[in-house]
Amino acid sequence: SDVFGYHIVNILLHFVTAIILFHTLLCLFQTPVMRGKISTNDAYFISLLTAVLWAINPVQTQAVTYIVQRMTLLAALFCIGGIFFYLRARLIKKPRYRYLFFALCAISWLLALASKENAILLPLVLILVEAAFFKNLSDFHTLKRYLLFFAAGTLLIGIFGIVIFLGKNPLAIFTGYSDRFFTPWERLMTQPRVLLYYLTQIFFPHPARLSIEHDFAISTSLIHPWITLPAILFVIVLIFGAVSKIQRRPLLCFALLFFFINHAIESSFVPLEMAFEHRNYLPSMFLLAPVAAGVLWLLNRYKKRQPFLYWVVFGLGICLISSFGIATYLRNKVWSSEVSLWSDAPRKAPSMHRPVHNLAMALYDNNGRLDEALKLYLRADNLKMHRRSHRAWLYGNIANIHYRTGRYDLAETYYQKAHEIAPKKAFLRYRLAETLTMQEKLNSAMKHVDELLARNPKKSDYLNLKGTILLQQMKPDKALLVFLENLRNNPRQATAYVNAGRALTVIGKFDPAERLFKIGIELDPENLKIYIRLLDIYLRRGDQRRAEDLSRFLVDSATVNDIRLTIEELAKENSITPNDYNNLLIAISAELGKRIPYGSKASDGE
Repeated sequence: SDVFGYHIVNILLHFVTAIILFHTLLCLFQTPVMRGKISTNDAYFISLLTAVLWAINPVQTQAVTYIVQRMTLLAALFCIGGIFFYLRARLIKKPRYRYLFFALCAISWLLALASKENAILLPLVLILVEAAFFKNLSDFHTLKRYLLFFAAGTLLIGIFGIVIFLGKNPLAIFTGYSDRFFTPWERLMTQPRVLLYYLTQIFFPHPARLSIEHDFAISTSLIHPWITLPAILFVIVLIFGAVSKIQRRPLLCFALLFFFINHAIESSFVPLEMAFEHRNYLPSMFLLAPVAAGVLWLLNRYKKRQPFLYWVVFGLGICLISSFGIATYLRNKVWSSEVSLWSDAPRKAPSMHRPVHNLAMALYDNNGRLDEALKLYLRADNLKMHRRSHRAWLYGNIANIHYRTGRYDLAETYYQKAHEIAPKKAFLRYRLAETLTMQEKLNSAMKHVDELLARNPKKSDYLNLKGTILLQQMKPDKALLVFLENLRNNPRQATAYVNAGRALTVIGKFDPAERLFKIGIELDPENLKIYIRLLDIYLRRGDQRRAEDLSRFLVDSATVNDIRLTIEELAKENSITPNDYNNLLIAISAELGKRIPYGSKASDGE
C-alpha cells in the first residue's frame, strides 16, 4: 500500500517518453519535407523546448500522478517509440537496419496495444507522418490518393479493433449506454466542445482549470447548448484547414491532426465519460512544437536587430517554463491525498455527484465519522451522476452506515433500493441478505443467498452466510454441512474452521469444535472472536482450569473494552445465547477481580 514506488516508476516512464519525443522531433527535421529549412542547432532548440514544455505541462499530472494511468503512460511510450523507429527506418540508408527498425516499430505497436486500446490508431499516425514529411502533397491527385489511403486504413483499423476487442459481437460496444445518461449521438455532439476545452488546457494549463472531475452539459441537439454547433464547425475547420495547409505548414498541421487522430476513440461514440485530462497525454505531444518554433523565430528575429526585445522573449520563455513547473507542483499538491483531491474537485464541478461522494468516504466514512459522512452522501444523492449504477453504490454506502450504527431497518431500505437499481451487483445483494439476517428475516435472507449461490456456488461469503442463517433457523446439522463444504473449498481460511466449530458447538460436539477453533487461531492469531468462542466451549464443557487460563491470557493480551465489545458483537450475531453471554462476562470479571488489590478503587472508565 506504499505508493512511493509506483510514483517513481510513473515518473521514470514519463521521463523516458519525453526523451523519445525529443529524438522523434529531431528525426522529423531530417525528413525530406523539413530538411534544410532550419539549422541543426535550431532543430535541437525546437525539439528540446517542445519536449520540456510537454513533460512539465500541468495537464499531464493526471496521467503521471494517477497511478492507474500507468496504462496511458505505457501506451504513449510505445506509440512515440513506434513513430521514432518508423522515422529511423525511413531515414536510414542501410537496408538491414531499415528492416530492424520496421520490426521494432511493429513490436512497439503491439506493446502499445497491449497497454491501452486507443494505441490501435498508431498505423493511421504513421500514414500521416508519411504524408506530411515524406511526400509532396501540392499535387491534388497525390493528396486525394493519400486521403483515400487514410480512409482505407481507418476502415481496416476499425475492423481489426472490432475483431480483437469485441469478438463476435461488434454491437457490444453500445451496451455501456444502458448505464449512461446520454446516447451515442449526444456524446458525439458533446465531444467537439470537450476537444476544444482540451486544447485550451494544453496551452493555458492553470491549476484552477484542472480537475479530476469536469461537468460538461450534454449536447442534446445542435443548438442546445448553443455552443454545440459552433464547436462542431470549428473542429471541422481545424481538421480541413490542417489537411489543406499541410504542405505549407507541415509541423503545425501535423501537430493538429495528430491531436485529433489520437482522440478519435475516446472522443467518439464509445460509451466513456465525457472528459478526463489523462486522455491528453499522447495527443498533446506535438502541439507545443509550433510554440517552440515561434519562440525560436522571435529570438532569431530580434537577436541582432533589437537586443532588448530578444531578452524580453528569452525572459518570457524562461517564465513560461517556470510557470509550467510551478503549476505542475501546485497541481500535484492537490493529488497528495484523497481528502485534498476530493476537496478540490467539488469546487470545480459543484453539480457532480462523485467528488462529494468520494469526499464523504475519504474524510468521514474511512475515519469513523459516520454522521458527517451520511450528510455528504445524502447531499450527493441530489447531484448529477455519470452512471445509473453510481446511485446504487451511493445507496450501498448509506446503507452501510446505517448497518454499522445498528439501524438495520434503514440499512435494509437503502440496500433494497441499491439492489433494485443494480440487480446484477452481487455484493449489494449479499449485504442486503446480511442485513435481513441481522433482523431475523431469515426466509427472505435465504432467498437472496440461494440466488447468489446459484451464480457462484463456491463463494466463501455466501456459504458462510447460508450456514449462519441455518444456525439461526435452528438447523445446525444442515448448517454444519454448508460450513464443511466451505471448509473443503477454502482449507486455509480461518473463518471456515470457526464457522464449522460454531455448528459443532450448537450440536454439542465440543471436542471437535475445540480442535477447529484452535486451527482457526493458528491461521488468524489476532482474531479475538475465536478466543472468545474457545472460552465459550470451555465454559459449556465445565473445564474450569482451561477457562481460567484462557481468561488470563485474554486479559493479558487485549483491553477489557475490546473483550467486552467482542462478546457483545457475538451476542448481536446470535452466535451465543444470553446465558452464554453472561457466563463469558462472569469469567472475564472473575479474572479481573483477581487483579484489583483489596480496598482499591477503580478509576473512571476502567
